[in-house]
Formats: sequence, structure tokens, C-alpha cells
Amino acid sequence: MFWQDAHMREPICRLGPYGPYILHGRENRRDRNVDWSHEASDCYELVTVEDGDIDVSIARKRSRRSAPCAFLFRPGIDFRLQVGRGVAWNRLAFDAMHQPRKPGTDCPDSAVHVDNKPQPAPLEIWGVDLPIEIPEPFVRSAIDCVLWCNARYWRDTSQLLRANRHLGGWLLDLVDYLMGEPEPEDWLGRLEHYCRQQMCHRLTVQQLARHAGMSRQTLRCRLEKQCGKTPKRFVEEIKTETACKLLRTSDLKVTDVAHHCGYASHAVFTRSFRRVTGLSPSEWRRKNRAGV
Repeated sequence: MFWQDAHMREPICRLGPYGPYILHGRENRRDRNVDWSHEASDCYELVTVEDGDIDVSIARKRSRRSAPCAFLFRPGIDFRLQVGRGVAWNRLAFDAMHQPRKPGTDCPDSAVHVDNKPQPAPLEIWGVDLPIEIPEPFVRSAIDCVLWCNARYWRDTSQLLRANRHLGGWLLDLVDYLMGEPEPEDWLGRLEHYCRQQMCHRLTVQQLARHAGMSRQTLRCRLEKQCGKTPKRFVEEIKTETACKLLRTSDLKVTDVAHHCGYASHAVFTRSFRRVTGLSPSEWRRKNRAGV
């Protein structure tokens, strides 16, 4: 798999083909304690904690973290994880730039005909130094990514390639977020305008992300950072604002207002409207027309 920048037509990594390759994974069954030390790992390790507490020691500095949390250990880093019984945690080891490995290394079932070479540092690959502790907006997606890959990579070559591609996409979204690439001017205003234009249709996160010119995960992170909202809530509030205007200034039936705002039924519209305003559409209309 050879990733390229869509605009520059240059490989992301100039040291060679960039293509994360999963070496092995692990899913904890919650039924035992784990004390796992790793000195100067020669691969990348993505560790996620979905439930419970975990003790993490990096360069002999120990701290306790509570779920949800996630860590990306780079090659050459010494770390130790102490996991108690009942903790839900998962792990994925991978090469950022894959090369065949000798047997007896971190990848016992891989090809075996060349010497192992150290993996490049994140700065050499992505142009940014990845943090050990994953930023909060990306923790949930890290957990989902590891679970998704662990469930598939071992099945066959096709599923391994799919898992590699899924992991690669998640890493690129993380890099985009960390680099803080300039956002298109007034992208939020243009997205609001798009939502109002498409008011009578059901809008998906994929449609919003495509219009904004970014991935779904990047859209979620930027909306959370700038507005404190999920994409669903963002659309819901725009629709509710339009519905309130119609309820206050027109004699349209509530059902007609619901259809105008793209809701499939009166019941779905009422639930959404109540989530935002705390009132049903009929209650809101009575109070606001009465000037209460």
C-alpha cells in the first residue's frame, strides 16, 4: 500500500513507501492481571483502555490513567504496563514502513529473509512528532480502530490488507489534527449554509465531511473543538432553529414543519426538537406566540 498526498503527488514519507503493516495484536479477556514490560521496542505499539484503570511507566516515570485512554509507543521507547483483573484493554503492534522480519522478533509469523532495520521516527515519516498519550478527541476512534483491526487482520491476506488500510487512515487523521493544518476560510459558515440548503434531506456525517473537504474523524474533532458539538447535534440545532422560526411566524401544521426540516415523521421531529429546546413543538409554539 503506497499512500500519496492528493495535492502534491508526493509520497508522505520520502524515506520509502508508507504503509502501516500490522504485526500482531492482543485483546484482554479481563480475567487476569498483566504486567508487561517492553525495552526499546523495534515497532510501534497502539494500546487502548476501554474500561478500568491502568498503571503506565515511561522512562521510569509512573502514572495511573483511567479509561477511556490510549497510548502510541514509538520504537526505542522503554515502557511498562500494569493491568489489573477486569480491565478492558487492547493492543496493536505495527510497522509504519514494513519490511520483512527475521523469525524470533516481534513478528514471529512474518517473512524472514532480511535483517531487521529500525523503524523511522514519526517526524521522519509524518513530519510531526506523535504524542505518546493520544489526545482526548481521538481516544474513542483509537479504541474503535484497534478493536476493528484486531478482529480482522489475522483471518487472511485480504483482511490483513483491509486492517492495514484502516489503521493507516486513522494515523493520517491523527497527523492532520496534530499538524493543525489551516482550515478553509469560514468552513463552518459554509457548512451551516449547506445544511440549510439541504434541510429537507437526511444528512449523513459522510456528506458533511465531503462538503467540508475533510475526513469524518477530522470533522468530528474540529466541530468538537470549535463548537463543542457532534456532527449530529450540529445538524439537529440548525434544523431546530429553522423549525422554531416556522412555528413562530407561520400557521403550518407541526407535521408540515417536520417534513420541511427533513424529518421522516412527527414523532422523530418531536424527539429531536425536545432534545434541543426541552419542549415539544406544540408547547414551544404556544409559549412563544403567547410571549411567555
